Amino acid sequence: MIASLLKKLRSPFVLLPALTLGLIFSWNVYATAPRKFDIPNNNLLTNGSFENEATGWEVDHSGVLQYRTLSTKGLINNYGLRTEISSYTDGRLTIATPEVELQPGKAYIFKAYYKTDTALDLYIRTKNSSGSYEYQQYKHLPDYDYPLSTMSFIFEAPTEGRIVSVVISYGSVGSVELDSAYIIESNAPSVGGDTATNILSDATWQFFKSGELSAVDTTVDVPRVAQVASYGNGSTGFKTETSYPIIPHTLYSVAVTYESTGKVDIGMDVTLQQEQYRYVVAATLQSTPGKTRQIISFEVPNDAVSVRPTVQFASVGKVTLHSLSMQKIKDAAQFDKPRVSITFDDGWESSYINGAKIIEEHGFLGTFYINPSSINKQSFMNSDAITALISKGHQIGSHGNEHIDMTAFTASLIDNDLSRSANYLSKLGIEKIDFASPYGKYDPLLAPMSEKYFRSHRGTESGVNTKQNLELQNIKALFVRKETTDETLKEMLQMARESNGWLVLIYHEIEASESPFAIDKAVFERHMKIVSEASVEVQTVGQAIDQISPQM
Repeated sequence: MIASLLKKLRSPFVLLPALTLGLIFSWNVYATAPRKFDIPNNNLLTNGSFENEATGWEVDHSGVLQYRTLSTKGLINNYGLRTEISSYTDGRLTIATPEVELQPGKAYIFKAYYKTDTALDLYIRTKNSSGSYEYQQYKHLPDYDYPLSTMSFIFEAPTEGRIVSVVISYGSVGSVELDSAYIIESNAPSVGGDTATNILSDATWQFFKSGELSAVDTTVDVPRVAQVASYGNGSTGFKTETSYPIIPHTLYSVAVTYESTGKVDIGMDVTLQQEQYRYVVAATLQSTPGKTRQIISFEVPNDAVSVRPTVQFASVGKVTLHSLSMQKIKDAAQFDKPRVSITFDDGWESSYINGAKIIEEHGFLGTFYINPSSINKQSFMNSDAITALISKGHQIGSHGNEHIDMTAFTASLIDNDLSRSANYLSKLGIEKIDFASPYGKYDPLLAPMSEKYFRSHRGTESGVNTKQNLELQNIKALFVRKETTDETLKEMLQMARESNGWLVLIYHEIEASESPFAIDKAVFERHMKIVSEASVEVQTVGQAIDQISPQM
């Protein structure tokens, strides 16, 4: 019987299917095996891997919402923590890491692996000697549409209150699933405290309101509190009683400490030459989990004579202003002229057939960030298209070799991916290679590997690059999506003109598609007409850097 069984097992009709199933199983094990960063041994967070469920982690909420918390199976250490908001009216859900004691003046890195379907805000929460908490916002993460990614930032330990937590906050129906997290000491240099003069040191704040809303100022001194009970239109909040003289293209740091149950605009009433006026939004802040400090930058617009800072919101809610300071950090400076670059990510075939054709009709050259692994594949450019683009003067840049989230894999895998991409482009005769990270994901751990192979990095952080704010390893851009309006494009071009700034446009597919990043050919043609009429010189990313670098 045993001999008969062995004979049957050796039969090709049994052996081949068994081998096939074995190969499939082995491949699935390999493909799904954790290849993410190992959590460092010097992780300061206790239970950063959630092995003890949510021990040490705090989940709390404010306002009117329904939520639940549950343990999940993670991909990195087999454990995870999930929170879900199922019904939302107002307020925030907060997830706080276990508390960590830090050394004042030293820099630290926070990093966590996560999945989400909603926008998130990241804070450092500091426990004071009295036991009360204060927050500082470090990052806003938009609603990403891919499964596992990372959140990270560098921060400096507070000089007072060394017990801190990282707080993840969101205020909408949705979920967040945390896989693993860590805090480690960084070798980044200390930034130091505020040393410049606060030009608002003598500021007196006054309450204002306009439009159809029911708003009240409930205080007469600091902190100032405004509350809106009903809203039709208009705005309300606080502004300084006087304007402050200012020089165009000067860069200021604005630090605001506030609490709010809704979004808040930090704005400037700008007096221009010839007694003209303009309102500029320096930043839109999110609702807060508590008393929160946030630092933003403000570059003085062209032709500005003076500014009058404002703190306002235009919705039902409550805002408390504790303090607002404004310090000059860079003297007036600007590039020689405004510029715009048109870039295409991923190497889609339609970006060559439609995109390149349309910009060439306007006399423009573009920058195409490609993944060599996608070349000659269906829907992507082939090698002949790449050669044709180069021959016409277009720029080819790196988008990595594979289209992977480079903040979510091991250092060796990332280095190999970047190296293969750089080698491919070098063989095309490209000496100065510029890089755009897939998904716009970039963090302090990726930076040194990127700098080893590439001259620059463009992410998806929104903004116009000026002489005051340009970082070649974090080039800002306008990520053009289906919902991007013509007015938004015109406003960004206007900002580039006024600041002699460099606007970088990000496109993907140029064809009708269900993708939120695909732009219909007719819409793209309209965008290029707007660019053509904007009186701003169009350059490739490489051309812009070649001309800008000597001016930095």
